[in-house]
Amino acid sequence: DGSLSLLYTASVEVDGKTNVETHLFSFSEDLYNQHIRVYFVQHIRDEQTFESKEALSCQVHSDFITAKKILADKNVYKDIKMWYDT
Repeated sequence: DGSLSLLYTASVEVDGKTNVETHLFSFSEDLYNQHIRVYFVQHIRDEQTFESKEALSCQVHSDFITAKKILADKNVYKDIKMWYDT
């Protein structure tokens, strides 16, 4: 289970680059330079700009809670298996 952020601009002014960040819940192994398959299940919110890193951190925490609720639905995994098998 996890959450993915696709950022076209910096949410807090850092470098202005496009970034993709995938946060895996309850996972602590090193996946740098590894290939993984990611399935988009549901859009949670549009990109926003935040006044501070603290405000961004609070929103990300809220997004994680929302994502976990969405992924708790067992039908989500049935749909992912169907996509994977095709």
